[in-house]
Amino acid sequence: ARTSGKVYFTNTQDGYNYVCSATIVNSQGKDMVWTAGHCVHGGEGGNWHANWVFVPSYRNGWAPYGYWYASQLWTKTAWINSSELESDMGVAIVGTNYGYHIVDYLGGQGITWNQSKHIAVTALGYPAASPYDGESLQACSGTTFPTWEFLWWSSDLIGLHNCNLTGGSSGGGWLAFFDGQAGYLDGNNSFKYVNDADSIYSPYF
Repeated sequence: ARTSGKVYFTNTQDGYNYVCSATIVNSQGKDMVWTAGHCVHGGEGGNWHANWVFVPSYRNGWAPYGYWYASQLWTKTAWINSSELESDMGVAIVGTNYGYHIVDYLGGQGITWNQSKHIAVTALGYPAASPYDGESLQACSGTTFPTWEFLWWSSDLIGLHNCNLTGGSSGGGWLAFFDGQAGYLDGNNSFKYVNDADSIYSPYF
Protein backbone atom coordinates (compact mmCIF):
# COMPACT_ATOMS: atom_id res chain seq x y z
CA ALA A 1 0.00 0.00 0.00
CA ARG A 2 3.00 2.33 0.22
CA THR A 3 2.58 3.48 -3.41
CA SER A 4 -1.11 4.37 -2.94
CA GLY A 5 -2.28 7.31 -0.91
CA LYS A 6 -4.89 9.88 -0.10
CA VAL A 7 -4.88 13.39 -1.59
CA TYR A 8 -6.06 16.62 0.00
CA PHE A 9 -6.48 19.90 -1.89
CA THR A 10 -8.36 23.19 -1.98
CA ASN A 11 -10.59 24.00 -4.94
CA THR A 12 -9.63 27.60 -5.73
CA GLN A 13 -13.03 28.32 -7.29
CA ASP A 14 -15.29 27.52 -4.36
CA GLY A 15 -12.67 27.64 -1.60
CA TYR A 16 -13.66 24.24 -0.22
CA ASN A 17 -11.32 21.37 0.61
CA TYR A 18 -11.68 18.00 -1.16
CA VAL A 19 -10.08 14.55 -1.20
CA CYS A 20 -8.90 12.25 -3.96
CA SER A 21 -6.57 9.28 -4.33
CA ALA A 22 -3.28 8.83 -6.17
CA THR A 23 -0.45 6.45 -7.01
CA ILE A 24 3.32 6.89 -6.97
CA VAL A 25 4.66 6.15 -10.45
CA ASN A 26 8.29 5.56 -11.31
CA SER A 27 9.75 8.26 -13.55
CA GLN A 28 13.10 9.77 -14.41
CA GLY A 29 12.77 12.44 -11.73
CA LYS A 30 11.45 9.99 -9.07
CA ASP A 31 8.88 12.62 -7.98
CA MET A 32 5.68 11.67 -9.87
CA VAL A 33 2.29 11.00 -8.28
CA TRP A 34 -0.50 10.04 -10.72
CA THR A 35 -4.16 10.93 -10.20
CA ALA A 36 -7.25 12.11 -12.09
CA GLY A 37 -7.34 15.39 -14.00
CA HIS A 38 -10.22 16.68 -11.88
CA CYS A 39 -8.06 16.12 -8.79
CA VAL A 40 -5.55 18.73 -10.00
CA HIS A 41 -7.68 21.14 -12.10
CA GLY A 42 -11.35 22.13 -12.19
CA GLY A 43 -11.70 21.46 -15.91
CA GLU A 44 -13.54 23.73 -18.36
CA GLY A 45 -13.92 27.18 -16.79
CA GLY A 46 -11.96 26.06 -13.74
CA ASN A 47 -8.58 26.69 -12.19
CA TRP A 48 -5.67 24.75 -10.77
CA HIS A 49 -6.25 23.42 -7.27
CA ALA A 50 -4.12 24.62 -4.34
CA ASN A 51 -2.63 23.20 -1.12
CA TRP A 52 -2.18 19.84 -2.85
CA VAL A 53 -0.74 17.16 -0.57
CA PHE A 54 -0.28 13.41 -0.94
CA VAL A 55 -0.36 11.07 2.08
CA PRO A 56 1.01 7.63 1.13
CA SER A 57 -0.41 4.59 2.90
CA TYR A 58 -2.88 6.77 4.86
CA ARG A 59 -5.06 4.86 7.30
CA ASN A 60 -7.44 6.02 10.03
CA GLY A 61 -5.84 9.44 10.41
CA TRP A 62 -2.32 8.03 10.43
CA ALA A 63 0.30 9.26 7.95
CA PRO A 64 3.09 6.69 8.38
CA TYR A 65 5.26 8.15 5.62
CA GLY A 66 4.48 11.81 6.12
CA TYR A 67 3.02 14.48 3.87
CA TRP A 68 4.34 15.13 0.36
CA TYR A 69 3.50 18.54 -1.10
CA ALA A 70 3.08 19.21 -4.80
CA SER A 71 5.46 21.66 -6.44
CA GLN A 72 3.81 21.27 -9.88
CA LEU A 73 0.42 20.06 -11.13
CA TRP A 74 -0.18 18.78 -14.66
CA THR A 75 -3.11 17.54 -16.70
CA LYS A 76 -4.07 17.26 -20.36
CA THR A 77 -5.11 20.33 -22.33
CA ALA A 78 -8.40 18.67 -23.32
CA TRP A 79 -9.33 18.33 -19.66
CA ILE A 80 -8.52 21.99 -18.94
CA ASN A 81 -10.35 23.32 -21.99
CA SER A 82 -13.40 21.07 -22.24
CA SER A 83 -13.47 18.62 -19.28
CA GLU A 84 -13.01 15.78 -21.76
CA LEU A 85 -13.43 12.58 -19.76
CA GLU A 86 -11.01 10.71 -22.02
CA SER A 87 -8.34 13.14 -20.75
CA ASP A 88 -9.25 13.03 -17.05
CA MET A 89 -5.72 12.19 -15.89
CA GLY A 90 -3.31 14.27 -13.88
CA VAL A 91 0.14 14.30 -12.34
CA ALA A 92 1.60 16.00 -9.29
CA ILE A 93 5.33 16.51 -8.98
CA VAL A 94 6.04 16.37 -5.26
CA GLY A 95 8.99 17.83 -3.40
CA THR A 96 11.51 15.79 -1.48
CA ASN A 97 10.86 14.67 2.09
CA TYR A 98 13.31 13.40 4.66
CA GLY A 99 15.96 14.19 2.04
CA TYR A 100 14.49 11.64 -0.40
CA HIS A 101 12.63 11.68 -3.69
CA ILE A 102 9.34 9.87 -3.13
CA VAL A 103 10.11 6.92 -5.45
CA ASP A 104 13.48 6.37 -3.79
CA TYR A 105 11.78 6.42 -0.39
CA LEU A 106 8.64 4.37 -1.04
CA GLY A 107 8.95 2.77 -4.47
CA GLY A 108 6.76 3.42 -7.49
CA GLN A 109 4.47 1.51 -9.81
CA GLY A 110 5.18 1.13 -13.49
CA ILE A 111 3.00 2.70 -16.15
CA THR A 112 1.79 1.16 -19.40
CA TRP A 113 -0.31 2.17 -22.39
CA ASN A 114 -1.81 0.76 -25.59
CA GLN A 115 -2.80 -2.41 -23.77
CA SER A 116 -5.98 -4.33 -24.56
CA LYS A 117 -9.19 -2.60 -23.50
CA HIS A 118 -10.15 -5.99 -22.04
CA ILE A 119 -7.48 -6.47 -19.37
CA ALA A 120 -7.40 -7.62 -15.76
CA VAL A 121 -6.83 -4.74 -13.34
CA THR A 122 -7.03 -3.95 -9.66
CA ALA A 123 -8.56 -0.53 -8.92
CA LEU A 124 -7.41 1.16 -5.71
CA GLY A 125 -8.58 4.23 -3.86
CA TYR A 126 -9.85 5.91 -0.72
CA PRO A 127 -13.63 6.15 -1.19
CA ALA A 128 -15.09 8.69 1.22
CA ALA A 129 -18.78 8.63 0.30
CA SER A 130 -21.16 6.09 1.86
CA PRO A 131 -20.77 3.22 2.62
CA TYR A 132 -17.10 4.16 3.06
CA ASP A 133 -15.50 6.82 5.23
CA GLY A 134 -12.25 7.60 3.39
CA GLU A 135 -10.13 6.22 6.21
CA SER A 136 -8.73 3.12 4.51
CA LEU A 137 -7.52 1.93 1.13
CA GLN A 138 -10.08 -0.15 -0.78
CA ALA A 139 -9.70 -2.29 -3.88
CA CYS A 140 -11.72 -4.12 -6.47
CA SER A 141 -10.56 -6.33 -9.33
CA GLY A 142 -11.93 -7.44 -12.65
CA THR A 143 -11.58 -7.21 -16.42
CA THR A 144 -12.01 -3.84 -18.12
CA PHE A 145 -14.25 -3.13 -21.09
CA PRO A 146 -14.62 -0.19 -23.52
CA THR A 147 -17.81 1.81 -23.04
CA TRP A 148 -18.79 1.09 -26.63
CA GLU A 149 -17.51 -0.91 -29.60
CA PHE A 150 -18.41 -0.66 -33.28
CA LEU A 151 -16.73 -2.88 -35.85
CA TRP A 152 -12.98 -2.28 -35.44
CA TRP A 153 -13.30 0.87 -33.32
CA SER A 154 -14.00 1.30 -29.63
CA SER A 155 -14.27 3.97 -26.98
CA ASP A 156 -11.32 5.69 -25.31
CA LEU A 157 -13.13 5.24 -22.00
CA ILE A 158 -12.89 1.91 -20.21
CA GLY A 159 -15.03 0.57 -17.40
CA LEU A 160 -14.85 -1.95 -14.58
CA HIS A 161 -17.95 -3.80 -13.34
CA ASN A 162 -18.62 -4.90 -9.76
CA CYS A 163 -16.66 -2.00 -8.32
CA ASN A 164 -18.55 0.18 -5.87
CA LEU A 165 -15.74 2.61 -5.04
CA THR A 166 -17.33 5.99 -4.27
CA GLY A 167 -16.34 9.66 -4.26
CA GLY A 168 -12.88 10.19 -2.83
CA SER A 169 -11.48 7.25 -4.77
CA SER A 170 -11.06 9.52 -7.83
CA GLY A 171 -7.52 9.36 -9.16
CA GLY A 172 -6.75 5.98 -7.61
CA GLY A 173 -4.76 3.72 -9.89
CA TRP A 174 -5.87 0.81 -12.04
CA LEU A 175 -2.97 -1.64 -11.90
CA ALA A 176 -2.51 -4.23 -14.63
CA PHE A 177 -0.13 -7.20 -14.32
CA PHE A 178 -0.53 -6.72 -10.57
CA ASP A 179 1.00 -9.32 -8.25
CA GLY A 180 -0.49 -7.88 -5.06
CA GLN A 181 2.39 -5.48 -4.55
CA ALA A 182 3.66 -4.21 -7.90
CA GLY A 183 2.13 -3.67 -11.31
CA TYR A 184 1.67 -1.17 -14.11
CA LEU A 185 -0.73 1.77 -14.00
CA ASP A 186 -3.19 1.32 -16.87
CA GLY A 187 -5.99 3.67 -15.81
CA ASN A 188 -7.32 5.81 -12.95
CA ASN A 189 -10.68 6.18 -11.23
CA SER A 190 -12.46 8.96 -13.10
CA PHE A 191 -16.27 8.87 -12.90
CA LYS A 192 -19.41 6.81 -12.38
CA TYR A 193 -22.87 6.93 -13.91
CA VAL A 194 -25.67 7.79 -11.48
CA ASN A 195 -27.72 4.79 -12.62
CA ASP A 196 -24.78 2.35 -12.45
CA ALA A 197 -23.29 2.50 -8.96
CA ASP A 198 -21.47 -0.82 -9.33
CA SER A 199 -19.28 0.24 -12.26
CA ILE A 200 -16.44 2.75 -12.42
CA TYR A 201 -14.71 4.31 -15.45
CA SER A 202 -11.29 5.50 -16.53
CA PRO A 203 -9.64 7.15 -19.52
CA TYR A 204 -7.97 4.60 -21.78
CA PHE A 205 -4.20 5.09 -21.67
